[in-house]
Amino acid sequence: MKSKAAVIGVIMICLLGFVPESGMAKEFISLLTCGTAGVYFPLGGGIARIWNSKVPDVNATAETSGCSIVNLRLMEQGQASAAICQNDAVYFGANGLKFFEGKKAVKPRGVLMLYDEHLHVAATKQSGIKKIEDLKGKRVRIGFPGSIATENALILLEAYGMTEKDMKAYQMSLSDAFEQLKDGNIDVLIEPTGAPAAGFLDVAHTRDMVLLPVDKGHADKIYKKYPFLSPAVIPAGTYKGTNQGLPTLAVTCMLIASSDMSTDLVYKLTKSIFQNLNILGESHVKGKLVTMETALKGMPIPLHPGAEKYYKEVGKIK
Repeated sequence: MKSKAAVIGVIMICLLGFVPESGMAKEFISLLTCGTAGVYFPLGGGIARIWNSKVPDVNATAETSGCSIVNLRLMEQGQASAAICQNDAVYFGANGLKFFEGKKAVKPRGVLMLYDEHLHVAATKQSGIKKIEDLKGKRVRIGFPGSIATENALILLEAYGMTEKDMKAYQMSLSDAFEQLKDGNIDVLIEPTGAPAAGFLDVAHTRDMVLLPVDKGHADKIYKKYPFLSPAVIPAGTYKGTNQGLPTLAVTCMLIASSDMSTDLVYKLTKSIFQNLNILGESHVKGKLVTMETALKGMPIPLHPGAEKYYKEVGKIK
């Protein structure tokens, strides 16, 4: 009897301790963003918050990174499930151009277009710099090593008849660049990011920040040669001292997912975002610009089958 009771006891313990695999499984999603000083990180935090609270069995984390190029490479290596990137970087990766020459990024798939990122060319009033032509001979942060921001800066300089050799060009993280600009160790900071960006807001309130315009002639010239950089305007009042709209250029920020992710999961992730846009808007003002209307505008790569399934369901595509 004791032996039989012991066997029954073991069986009961096993049954009580058993949880169906579907109830135990957690889908861990690493959502790569960029540095903490820009828009990607807080917006990515909002997306992760939606996924964690609205999609069962998901554990998503927004992580800082070296931005678009790094994000695409890490996804290709299987080290990231999702990422926020600029559309130009995604285009280059998918087509094996620029940083991806000879090695295409084949895993990234489109989920949705998020918002335009404006090219900021910032100086301080104390520097005396008033226009882009003044950059010759100055100390200019052109981007982060290996980043798409550097590519955009070089395109801008090219249009104005300059190269990085015409100035003291520096490459450093965006957070470091903000500190160096405030301390007077560099004269100009070039970065494409959503406006307003926390770092630029800080500079505008700490020092008298001057944003340099990209005039229409040069903007049209750049757009004709590089269609992922379109003429745009940073609205008046975005930053302290910007009392009127500032002409510049813009790329588009987008959310991508790895082809390794299942159709069902990405369907749920995509759906959850559009059903909780209020949470996205709370994470950053740029989140308020995410709409179904612009979700596929300028999509540079094929959609993930899960995202495609959702857009078909709501009638966005056939």
